Amino acid sequence: MLRTGTSISRQCAVRLASRSSLLIHPTRTPHTPQSRTYAAGVSVDPIYYPVPAPFRPIEHYNAANTRRRRVTEFQFPESWEGPDADPAILVRNALLVKSYTKLPTYYERFRAAGNLSDLSAEEYKELLRYFAGNGKSGQVALQVRDDMIAAGYQPTLETEQFILKAVNEGEGLGLMVQYLRKLRERRPELFESLELYHIVLQSLSTAGLHHEVITLVARLEKIGKPLTAKTYEYLVRSYGYLGLTDEAESAHKRMLSTGLTPTVSNFTAMAQVFARQGKISRTTQYFDYIKRHNLKPDCAAYTALLKAYVVLGNESEIIHTYSKMRKTGIAVEQETYALLIGLYGSLTKVKNANNMFWKNELAGLLIPRNVDMYSALLNARLNGGEKVAAWRMLGSVRSDGLEYDYKILIPLALDSVSKHPDYIRDMLKLANLTAGDAKLVRQRLAHALLLATPPNPDAALAMIEKDSEGVDAGLTFVRAYALKGDAAKAAEVVTKVKAEHEGANLSEHYRYLMEAYANAGETTKALGALEDAKKAGWGGDVEGYETLVRALVGKGQDGAVKTVVEEILEGGFVYSEEKSPALAAAVEGLVGADAWMRGLGLEQRAEPVKKAVKEETTDSA
Repeated sequence: MLRTGTSISRQCAVRLASRSSLLIHPTRTPHTPQSRTYAAGVSVDPIYYPVPAPFRPIEHYNAANTRRRRVTEFQFPESWEGPDADPAILVRNALLVKSYTKLPTYYERFRAAGNLSDLSAEEYKELLRYFAGNGKSGQVALQVRDDMIAAGYQPTLETEQFILKAVNEGEGLGLMVQYLRKLRERRPELFESLELYHIVLQSLSTAGLHHEVITLVARLEKIGKPLTAKTYEYLVRSYGYLGLTDEAESAHKRMLSTGLTPTVSNFTAMAQVFARQGKISRTTQYFDYIKRHNLKPDCAAYTALLKAYVVLGNESEIIHTYSKMRKTGIAVEQETYALLIGLYGSLTKVKNANNMFWKNELAGLLIPRNVDMYSALLNARLNGGEKVAAWRMLGSVRSDGLEYDYKILIPLALDSVSKHPDYIRDMLKLANLTAGDAKLVRQRLAHALLLATPPNPDAALAMIEKDSEGVDAGLTFVRAYALKGDAAKAAEVVTKVKAEHEGANLSEHYRYLMEAYANAGETTKALGALEDAKKAGWGGDVEGYETLVRALVGKGQDGAVKTVVEEILEGGFVYSEEKSPALAAAVEGLVGADAWMRGLGLEQRAEPVKKAVKEETTDSA
């Protein structure tokens, strides 16, 4: 029987009941003997046990208790989680009903038990699918992979794709390239197709490294890899982001000339190229091509059409197109809502933006609100003069299970930059935040000011002048002083934090101290701070290395430049000539442009050797 406590849809109840009938009780002997052999070769008897109503709908409210959404969540009975429970069955049950809240805890119990072969290869794959979508589980995914191999299973191509996604989203593009390099040494057969390269292309595109996408595709063509429709999609998108319309069209035509069958995504990519420029006739042309090829436009295709009208500011056509899209029964995605909320915000129609923000809930679509949607509504409220309402959204962010992302905080920080810090404290009181959350927001608002364009270190320092205690506050101070080039004060802060918080991880503090010394032209001390950062566990980032290399090149320290560049290449960091010109020039001079690609097994371009290398050869002769 399904106990709900309140009504839920019949369809939902049937779906949950059908799943629960397959669950395995982790401690009790079921009344119906039935056997099944697992992949590990262990026959357990019996298996299935009817579940006594573990599902219940949970009402979630925002801070103001004015809006709510119902989420049907699986709740395991406490008796199932006792010390006698089989951890492998706990993990299996959670995967079966897609109840991920306690899955990390269950998996830790499973690992501690030591019987890694109690899960099948398929169940390990599902675990990795979960961690790939979690966004913060790169190291955990690598651990699951090691456990899978220890259990006697060989990860498939699909499994490796999940691992790569988890590593990229949780740890960054640099570590993903490192992992790819090791994977290619161990299992070169996985690199015969383009699936793994497509993950790299997607990651580069997400990071805004569109020049690198174009270069990588050109390199794949050069070494004879047959490009697919998916490859051309990434290429066209990158040309579109860079405003290279002719090149995008040429790439699309080249794809058609090879005999590849275009997909909805290919036509959508071309539609998006023209949508960014507001060229509605060309956007519509590629939208119509989807139907001519007997394909069905998806949400992304309609969103491209809407984007073109947004650029033109044609509100009536936007509403008409959106209505047509809803009539087709296509599920509206978060990007579409964020786009429409942003449109109403730019028109200062705050009421319409508010309605759109809650529309997914009121329509019963249960699409979770994301950071982009919050950012769009927050900007709409600020543009419409509803300052207090904008700040009060911070409470709703937490109730929706989201973090205080900088997309949300930067608009608030810029709005309050010219005001006294007490204004921010008053606004945070109105937002009904706890003291801990309010302090966190103040620190992150200060951090947001350092990330803004242009950065405002003086305003950031003023914002947290009364919150100077703690490791996180110390990091914000060091970053601000680094931007100001005040290396002496940055060093004072690091020394103070180190003395007051013994054992704390100060890797980022040393990283920004390195930047402070580099900006001040004190390269010897900057190299010393780099070593301290690495000893503390800093994994490196392109922005930090760019600042250091620029300072070293300015001082003519070619030997140090060579050492740092070799370290960057060994770490697999992906640099951009546009965002990191000093670093890109140094790398190109040393070993050739796009040297990070050697980690992917792609040939290097023949390049002149750097002056520093020539000098080294001359000396040795």
